[in-house]
Amino acid sequence: MKRVLFLISKKFCTLYLLVCDKYATVVQYYGTILLWCRD
Repeated sequence: MKRVLFLISKKFCTLYLLVCDKYATVVQYYGTILLWCRD
């Protein structure tokens, strides 16, 4: 049972990291634009 939970959480973590990575890139991109606009 623990092994199954571990595998599920591992898959979930990988998916979560991929989403976070994309999200962080988008945030960085918009943050840069906002900084340029403010100057």
